Amino acid sequence: LFNELRTKQQLGYIVQAYFDKGYSVHPHPEAPMTTPVDLIAINVLSRKLSPPEVAERVDEFLVSFRTILETMPASEITDHADSLSQKLLKPIQSLSSEASMQFRRIQLYCPELVSTTDLMPWDSVQSVARAVSGITRQDLLSAWDRMVLDQRQRSRVLSMVYGNTFPLDTTSKSTTSQKVVVNDVRKLLQVRSTLDFYDNSIRKPRSILSQFVRASPFRSRTTLAAA
Repeated sequence: LFNELRTKQQLGYIVQAYFDKGYSVHPHPEAPMTTPVDLIAINVLSRKLSPPEVAERVDEFLVSFRTILETMPASEITDHADSLSQKLLKPIQSLSSEASMQFRRIQLYCPELVSTTDLMPWDSVQSVARAVSGITRQDLLSAWDRMVLDQRQRSRVLSMVYGNTFPLDTTSKSTTSQKVVVNDVRKLLQVRSTLDFYDNSIRKPRSILSQFVRASPFRSRTTLAAA
């Protein structure tokens, strides 16, 4: 992502992406109290293009990246996997880093452990490192299809921050029923209060949610574009 959008296209000074996991908490009696939500966050700060144009460039990359995975030499995949595995196992250098890592682990696993007798997986880093070291091309393709290109399940949230270079047009109106235009926090909270809880184990109509987060044919869980 950085190489394509930052180096080649020179889209902006800041281009970054990372994987994260969130939880949807809900009281539905037919489902667990929490539902894990995998997400890919992409942050771009640009003075070259407007936020909608940045989002289009991100979309193009998300679609084209699968071809990159398909054609990437096997040796390169192995090198990346080994490098990441070794980085995960690198000794922690400070108390603050140790505290941050342990707090993040508690934040991730506690919602799933609160109603069980399972123990906290304090060795999760070692487990992840072992899994990463053995990753294959098919593993990467399957994960990319599931998280990014599966139009039946995946959704995207766009957070566009406008500045002096590309000011927000507050007079714009929605031209299609597939979008909801939100120009202030009050309206955002109103729309948010109408949304269903995210739950991939219970399928039910999500018309308003679909209008709000499915404005693009290709979606990652979270995409942030700022200018």
